[in-house]
Amino acid sequence: MESATMIYRESLRDFCPELTDHELSISGKLIGAICHAPVVLASADILKGRKLTGYWNIQVDLKNAGSIVVEQPVVTDGNLITSRHPIDVADFSRAVANWFNKQ
Repeated sequence: MESATMIYRESLRDFCPELTDHELSISGKLIGAICHAPVVLASADILKGRKLTGYWNIQVDLKNAGSIVVEQPVVTDGNLITSRHPIDVADFSRAVANWFNKQ
């Protein structure tokens, strides 16, 4: 029986193979994730030591992936911008705009 992580990894390889090689993570390109999406990044193994947030019921998974999870509407850590919930999309959008304005 396949675990959810294995299924995510296979889907991720099909959709965006560079994530599994850490190329996107180290490229400096923007990575954004809202709600449950950070779990996909955890499956790509690119969250170790990164500060982020996500929906309450995946925060343990994010910690187990080695990330530093904080309870805030939006968190920016370098090229990684995360948000807890679609309700926080206005804060997320402002963070993305600010990130691009600094580039």
